[in-house]
Amino acid sequence: PQDPAAFGADSLLVKTSKHYLSIRYTLLPYLYTLFYKAHVNGDTVVRPVMHEFYSDSATWTVDRQFLWGAHLLITPVLDAGVDTVKAYIPDAVWYNYETEEKITQRKQQVDMYLPADKLGLHIRGGAVLPIQRPAVTTTHSRRSPMGLIIALDDNNEASGELFWDDGESR
Repeated sequence: PQDPAAFGADSLLVKTSKHYLSIRYTLLPYLYTLFYKAHVNGDTVVRPVMHEFYSDSATWTVDRQFLWGAHLLITPVLDAGVDTVKAYIPDAVWYNYETEEKITQRKQQVDMYLPADKLGLHIRGGAVLPIQRPAVTTTHSRRSPMGLIIALDDNNEASGELFWDDGESR
């Protein structure tokens, strides 16, 4: 079935879908900014890892991970029945989005444990990501308080951008 609800409200699929949709809505201000930059400057929203780490030839063949903008590394599980995937950690400071733990590996391939209810989501050091408490719709989300996720780089620095408007005016 294509509809997650077909698996039942208490299924792992439905619970995991709700969890990651909540993260997506939390990151809506970051995504909104990425789409604005795509519209104005032609930047990419979703990009290959080599787009940001082009001088690292190991990233040229990474085809099972991608980035949202320059700051979110996403490692999905693409094969059925596995809970460990080969993932490349580019040369930067990275933090696990859900645990906030700093990743110690750099510029190497690792075995990443990702059970059925997880995907790899890592924030690049040096990022300031605008976030917002999620709501049932994007219209309601826009009324929620905003916050920041600050991930420091090797120099204990971070920066970010935010584009925000009323969501309706042209």
